[in-house]
Amino acid sequence: MFMAGGAQRSNDHPINGFRDSVSDVKFQPSQNNMQPDMLACASWDNSVRLFSVQRNQQSNQVQVQPGPQHQQKAPVLCCAWGHPNTPLQDMIFTGSCDNTYTMWNYKQNKSTPIRAHQQPVSCIGTVKVNNGQTNLVVTAGWDKFLKYWDIRQPQPAYQIQLPERAYCMDTKGQMLVVGCAGQAFNVYNLANPQQVFKTVNTKLKSQPRCISIMNDSAGFCAGSIEGRVAVEYLNPQPGNKAAECFAFKCHRESVNMNGRKMSKVYPVNAISFNAHNGVATAGADGIIHIWNTKERTKIKSLPKCPAPSCITSIAYNTASSILVYANSYDWHQGRKGFNQQMQNTVYVHCVQQDEIKSPQKNNNTNTGYQNRRW
Repeated sequence: MFMAGGAQRSNDHPINGFRDSVSDVKFQPSQNNMQPDMLACASWDNSVRLFSVQRNQQSNQVQVQPGPQHQQKAPVLCCAWGHPNTPLQDMIFTGSCDNTYTMWNYKQNKSTPIRAHQQPVSCIGTVKVNNGQTNLVVTAGWDKFLKYWDIRQPQPAYQIQLPERAYCMDTKGQMLVVGCAGQAFNVYNLANPQQVFKTVNTKLKSQPRCISIMNDSAGFCAGSIEGRVAVEYLNPQPGNKAAECFAFKCHRESVNMNGRKMSKVYPVNAISFNAHNGVATAGADGIIHIWNTKERTKIKSLPKCPAPSCITSIAYNTASSILVYANSYDWHQGRKGFNQQMQNTVYVHCVQQDEIKSPQKNNNTNTGYQNRRW
């Protein structure tokens, strides 16, 4: 059971100019909250675009300045930043439909594509192994392989056969999780990156679409195409509500069809934990929900996006003071749902205090939440 918080309208800053759907948005990890955040946006129009984003805390306004952009030879499916204070800190890494991963030094405007997989590269990230001494790029693809790369070498440092095609991946600290077709999630401890630490069969009933690791690496949340999110702990404690695996329905809409009340189910396209241990989910219904999974409450829902409604990717900055989301068609309805006039826009949203904490339970009828069983 989740309790639902109310929604308020917001004035989010749009970033336009994309000629096709935006596939991924990522903030550069930051250690200085006073400096503007750098945002990378990857798109099916073959481009990777950078923006400088800064929030004015007094006015709740944001300033967005366009930065360098890079045009590739195929649609870009995913992107990742190099770790700060490492040789990779000025680099963006991308995975594309032409089976390559590309490393782009945006300050020097130099790029190197690497023929990485036999099928499109669907997931990419950067990790530290050997007790943090070695910086590697990690890729996963539809060819059912996970590969670790030293950027100085054209061949992978390690490669691992996956049980199925890779659909989503996340990495945090010494933890890496890959979600595959067939609903299996492989967890890797980067102290031993070539061995599967644990295979998790979640409570999802359909194909996984997105994943985000918890801040304490105790587990992860994953979303699927059938409007459902699984909360998984690596060491679950049945009976302990704060460490118990469960799943819940979301991104669904009640509709009336021929006099019958039914649920219209939307894919959960994106999921991300913020710095306050809340988790945001975004779906093809064009809505972002923010949850407290420990208390099993919905903190807030943001207003529905305009047509094409779908949200394809979301990201918080390091301080979780800014949330960005990509408003593009995700093709969940195939060609029949496509309209060439649809916009492809990234919105910058200033996170408010009531999007961080769960609503307080009291006897006031104007509490802003209601009990809801799903």
